[in-house]
Amino acid sequence: MTVGRLAVDLCLLTTEDAAGVAARADLQTVVAHHDFPYDPGPSRRNLLAQLAYPFPGSDSEHWLAYAAGVLVGLVDVELPTLDNLENATVEVLVHPAHRASGVGRQLADHALARTRANGRRRAIIEICENGPGVPPEDRTGMLLARSFGAERALADVRRRLDLTTVESREVERQLDRAAAASPGYHLVSWVDVVPDGAIEGVATLESRMVTDSPMGDLAWEPELHDAKRWRGMEAVLTGRGHRSYGCASVHTDTGTVAGYTMCTVAADVPEYVDQWSTIVLPEHRGHRLGLRLKTSNQLRLLELEPAARMIDTWNAADNSHMIAVNESLGFRALDTWAEWQLELP
Repeated sequence: MTVGRLAVDLCLLTTEDAAGVAARADLQTVVAHHDFPYDPGPSRRNLLAQLAYPFPGSDSEHWLAYAAGVLVGLVDVELPTLDNLENATVEVLVHPAHRASGVGRQLADHALARTRANGRRRAIIEICENGPGVPPEDRTGMLLARSFGAERALADVRRRLDLTTVESREVERQLDRAAAASPGYHLVSWVDVVPDGAIEGVATLESRMVTDSPMGDLAWEPELHDAKRWRGMEAVLTGRGHRSYGCASVHTDTGTVAGYTMCTVAADVPEYVDQWSTIVLPEHRGHRLGLRLKTSNQLRLLELEPAARMIDTWNAADNSHMIAVNESLGFRALDTWAEWQLELP
């Protein structure tokens, strides 16, 4: 296939191709350091394990792109299997040394072709639109997406908490105030594995992330989570070398799991913490449970992950309530992202 100045050959990557898996991780690392110089860099253990440990509820295709025998890019196509069966999420990465040479368009063409071949009618791609210290000409993903007719469906902002500036005493005071506002609830915490008594409630909450959070114009159905899928996700995180820290709020009188939060730390990038979901059931809001969950989890992180230096969290740009909670904890805007989607004919 020849478009632009470079002819690209695409090869489907398999778990048996150890050299290809390593080359993919090398490319992902180069792109990450180039595009996000303010990040600590990706977990190599995680990158190498992605094919061997796929998340439950999703199939994936991973393609490597070569030009004259040199790896110049990659395409990932994620295919949900339990929900969102009309959707595919795609990722296109081009080596910085081979950009502006037609490679990105060829890879996007291939990603859309594979989306159609798998019977999906919608492609979704997440794009970082700007960040500190990176020139606008290096943020060309949205221009390419728009050239294919994709539309910006959901705006996100990543915020970062600098843990080196956090005073434990202040976090404890915030936790005490939040606990005083929610006397009818107690907390259940865990490392890596949700306790059996809380797992159904936590899975139910995760299923509500789409319905209860701002989604803009993104065509994404509620995900179907249950205890089996959650246990599968825990096994994937362990296999990829992550530690996870979670905390649930339980309504004491009824035993209802009213909210939960979770974050992860890669064993080989211990300075970086990735915040995952935080959610509270609508009927249990108004008791500062979100703040109680996050401050409790943060204190445990400070104790158990002494090398941690930063926590990143993503929120929809119009999720004013959770943004207020995060900013009260010291999170500050870092870069902006968007989900772009393309309806396929």
